Amino acid sequence: MLTSLYLNTSTSARILSVAFTFFVMGFIAAPAGSEAFGQFPQQRRLEERERRQAEAERRREAQNEQELAARDAVPRPRAAVMNVNVQMALTTANAKNFEEARARAAKRVSDGETLWMHLKFQGKLGDYVLTFRDEESGTLRYVLYAETGPQDDPTALAKYVIEFAKEDLASSEIVVSLTPLSPGQKLSTPVLLATAATRQPGIWNSELRITNNPIIPRAPTDNLAKLSFALDLGQGNGRYSGLWAGFHDFGMSGPAADTALPVARSFYSLPIKTAIQNHLTEKGIEPVRFFFAQDHWLETLPSATSKVRERNITAIFTYKKGEECFFGSATAGQTYSLLNSKFDDAKIDSRVGMPLDCKELQ
Repeated sequence: MLTSLYLNTSTSARILSVAFTFFVMGFIAAPAGSEAFGQFPQQRRLEERERRQAEAERRREAQNEQELAARDAVPRPRAAVMNVNVQMALTTANAKNFEEARARAAKRVSDGETLWMHLKFQGKLGDYVLTFRDEESGTLRYVLYAETGPQDDPTALAKYVIEFAKEDLASSEIVVSLTPLSPGQKLSTPVLLATAATRQPGIWNSELRITNNPIIPRAPTDNLAKLSFALDLGQGNGRYSGLWAGFHDFGMSGPAADTALPVARSFYSLPIKTAIQNHLTEKGIEPVRFFFAQDHWLETLPSATSKVRERNITAIFTYKKGEECFFGSATAGQTYSLLNSKFDDAKIDSRVGMPLDCKELQ
């Protein structure tokens, strides 16, 4: 009986001892647990701050993307009714404004006559040009397309790009030479010369069209302006053919004493310059002076006289052989590849050996 009581008392003591130990441990651990629970609001505040910072960064990135898109966006041409929003007149002498040009409009053009195209816009030129970003330079280009064809026939006999400078876009009237002496002549197109040079003797009822749509075929309503005229080649096309040939060689058919050197223009392309200089090196020519003689590529689109899209640019250079001085021209031509969706590598053609006064070498 006593033994049993002792065992029970001893067991109870041990139980009480263990319980007391756990109570003390829990008391000691309680402050640490309270501290951990106290950290949860601080952690939530930190996470909320990081979330707000990430959201602000996303908004900044979205705003930057919108600003870049707005900067790189190109305007679309304004909708136009043919011969209403854009009007055209042809003259054989330059007129001081469109009203004078319309009063003196030429209905018949004879071989060799100087010809001007006058355009008047409801608004300004910049409302109607086709604007796009050049793949090579990244700069914006502003163009219209000039086209000749038979009267009341959608066929295009010749089609050329007319390219404008940014400062031209504010003009409500422009004048374009249709009988330019060289590709370096500003605001000009050889579309008439290219057409007349391929015509047989006779009187050709023709159309001159202006559009901002390069697609072929296109609806007649896609023309901005269209004008009919008679191309009188009854005595042949000798004069226009001569002007066409002179256009290609910048009129440089003799010594510089007889033909002034072209002036330097704004066009520049390092790849084209390098290709021309490599071509000249192969000919043993080291240019003293080198410059491009055009502001823009001379670009043709497919037509009856040119089945492919192509463009060319001409550079002028001076050089010395012994004690004699010379100048020459080099034309870089590129053909557009439909397969690669870009212009192929340039092919270079040059004319050299034209005498030059050594005072003009530099």
